Amino acid sequence: MSAAAEEFGETDMIATTVSDVQPDHGEPVALDGFAASGSESEVNAPHDASGDVVVSNGTGEVGISLPTNVELDSGEVATDGTVVYAPLASDTGGVVVEALEDGSAQIQAAIADSADVHDLTYELSLPAEATVELLENGALIAFNSDGTVAAGLATPWARDANGMNVDTNFTVDGTIVTQHINPNADTAYPIIADPWLGKALISKTKWVYNSTYRGTTLQVYPTTWGRAGAYSIPGGAAWYYLIRKSAWGEVVAKTVGNTENTASMRDQFYCHVDVVRLRFPNKTSWNLDNWRPNVSYATMLQEECNP
Repeated sequence: MSAAAEEFGETDMIATTVSDVQPDHGEPVALDGFAASGSESEVNAPHDASGDVVVSNGTGEVGISLPTNVELDSGEVATDGTVVYAPLASDTGGVVVEALEDGSAQIQAAIADSADVHDLTYELSLPAEATVELLENGALIAFNSDGTVAAGLATPWARDANGMNVDTNFTVDGTIVTQHINPNADTAYPIIADPWLGKALISKTKWVYNSTYRGTTLQVYPTTWGRAGAYSIPGGAAWYYLIRKSAWGEVVAKTVGNTENTASMRDQFYCHVDVVRLRFPNKTSWNLDNWRPNVSYATMLQEECNP
């Protein structure tokens, strides 16, 4: 342990190294007692490094291991509410688990220098018969046998000590996922890399009365994790449409009553996934109006979701 780590505390030093360069993926939630509840799901971090990070909600639970090919100590809760697994050998700079408000979890590995492991292996724990697909945007989505989304890992990222992006990608073999980190000559260590595990695409919905049109608007709040990479590329492989359909199923399940379940409301939602999500990625809610007519989907797109 370095003199700086001795003075500051190794746990908090590793947590700070990660937080200094990580992207903003939403509001963190402290893992006090190794557990945190977000708006949609609960995140549990393991005490022992051999355990799984588990994300659970009313539809079940999924898990992901810490990197299985590096040696880590047991977890300790840092001052910032993350759980830190310090290195036991010189093959890693440690791992930090962070829970986010939308119920997702980040597993952030520090690569301290060029001698550390740069291909980090994780194992997913998924429902029986779930299958994992690698999307065009680099994300991984696990589908249940009925085609609904069980969970996924958003498009991978890695950054160096200067905040510069480092080339990275996933490969998958069954439920074994490897994140490959590929530095270049300009990369400054440490590098931070992060599988970001999520389960819910939709956080909540809310009905609002519109006095101008004398109708109601359903405000749909997508999760940050869902926005970040779960949907892949519109018009791409068939599973894009499965993900979109699964998200609409969440909207229906999380909305009071059943007046939202019409062809017009569904297609307004699909249009928001296909268009608004990309044009206005930070739009707080996707608003679906129950007074809008049922039109062809081509017209829906032409009218920018508001026919």
